[in-house]
Amino acid sequence: MNFELLDGLNFEIGGRYSDEKRSIDRVLFPIGGGAPIITGSTSFSESKSTYKVGIDYSITPAVMVYASHSTGYRPGSFASTYGSTAPEVLLGHTGAETAESTELGVKSEWFERRLRVNLVAFNTEYNDMQTLMTSVPFDVTATDFNFKGIEVEIEARPMRGLSLFASGGYLDAETMSGVNEGKRPRLTPKYQFSLGGEYRYPLANGSTELFVKVNNDYTVEYTTDPSNVSSAYQSSYSLLGANIGAEFEDGKYRLSLGGKNLTDSEYFVGTSLNVSQYYGAPRTVYAELQVKF
Repeated sequence: MNFELLDGLNFEIGGRYSDEKRSIDRVLFPIGGGAPIITGSTSFSESKSTYKVGIDYSITPAVMVYASHSTGYRPGSFASTYGSTAPEVLLGHTGAETAESTELGVKSEWFERRLRVNLVAFNTEYNDMQTLMTSVPFDVTATDFNFKGIEVEIEARPMRGLSLFASGGYLDAETMSGVNEGKRPRLTPKYQFSLGGEYRYPLANGSTELFVKVNNDYTVEYTTDPSNVSSAYQSSYSLLGANIGAEFEDGKYRLSLGGKNLTDSEYFVGTSLNVSQYYGAPRTVYAELQVKF
């Protein structure tokens, strides 16, 4: 629900109640076949209330500041069967995952909407987040985390047909419980940046546009393992992408030729047992036809 308290000052409040029940039937066979080792059924129920409150104020028609506080909930689920024959694992389940998040931000437009600048600072606390234990593949554990940071988005239209955009973020992340307490969580780079631009040129018939777009995403080093072992660190890398093409009949048809990771950067996005590395996609080129019905 939204309420206008004063001219330009708005208050938002909302809530949700969830009541869930989950059940499962499980049969575990030995490798190579044979009689089942364990057979069983189980179920569990959970209920949770979540809410959001927020306030925003329009300093001018083009500049708005806001603040919000919200809670989130993710229901528990059944544990993996990998590498275990224990009934408490096979028929056990994870608990509920909860989160609290606070945001402070500003959204603004300048120079007759030719420039848009958005800035947000946030702090999020997760309790009992359901995370993978990479030392035991596919097993799940509950861990507490804290994430706080700043994100900025900028979009400029300096001339007709040309759009320039940039975004970036700083993330301070920490594991707050468990055997990896005090360490940086996996897949949480401290900085990320993105730069790019697009130019569109309409043809004389008025319903066809040519376009070219280039973007580059830069990510600083991060770890893919919660224990922060050296073998799981991925160094900084960039992903360059581009496409060129045309849109016909006011966007109904789109034909383009493009590429991703054009510099063929090597980077991995996951590890297993601190040894195996799962790499991201190499240089990729494509031709694409889109039709809107």
